[in-house]
Amino acid sequence: MAILVKVYATLREYTGGEGTLHVEGAETVQTLLEKIGVPVSEVKNIMVNGRRSDLDFKLSDEDRVALFPLIAGG
Repeated sequence: MAILVKVYATLREYTGGEGTLHVEGAETVQTLLEKIGVPVSEVKNIMVNGRRSDLDFKLSDEDRVALFPLIAGG
């Protein structure tokens, strides 16, 4: 099962600077985060195939996951 993952902004520090990853064998968003080494506490928004999702979302082959950090500003 191959998942395409897009990692944005400061979350890239956990992926060695990579913004796009191909991940095999992740059953849920939670297990995906564990596989790529991104702490759950650092992720604010999760999108799967363009829809907001949560950590328990069950992934399917060829899903597209986007991970966004909390963004501060003013």
